[in-house]
Amino acid sequence: MKGQGGVDEGSARAIEAAMQRDKGRALERMFQDIGKMEQEIANRAQSFRELKTFLENQRSRFAATPSIWPVKGWVSSGYGYRTSPFTGQRHFHEGLDISAKPGTPVVASADGVVTFSGTLGGFGNVVILTHGHGFTSFYGHNHKNLAPAGKRVLRGESVALE
Repeated sequence: MKGQGGVDEGSARAIEAAMQRDKGRALERMFQDIGKMEQEIANRAQSFRELKTFLENQRSRFAATPSIWPVKGWVSSGYGYRTSPFTGQRHFHEGLDISAKPGTPVVASADGVVTFSGTLGGFGNVVILTHGHGFTSFYGHNHKNLAPAGKRVLRGESVALE
């Protein structure tokens, strides 16, 4: 038996119309999906910007945090209460005194800016570094200051000689 038949002209138009409707719905769904993807991309881009800002702040905080010994030596007076070598009275010592051989390099314990370099009362030659994020380092009793005021220094860079 031979196959016969086919689509008459009315049916062909109905099929074409149905295909056009489906194509229109598919395009509409595609544009909706593209809109959702654009919003997701914008949200992720904002998240990445916030993450980048956070990580840059963390890197800056780490660079400003004193984390190495400024000089190779021994602790001659610790932080806390002690008998003052000047008055003989008990008082709070806010620093950490490290003794070393003369000529020993004194290095920045963190990145910072030299905010003072000169002589200061009973401390002799002094270098003060401001690191940012609330950190400041005070290097006193130096034989010779090497870093001038205003200089930006990196952790480990020599700022004075003991």
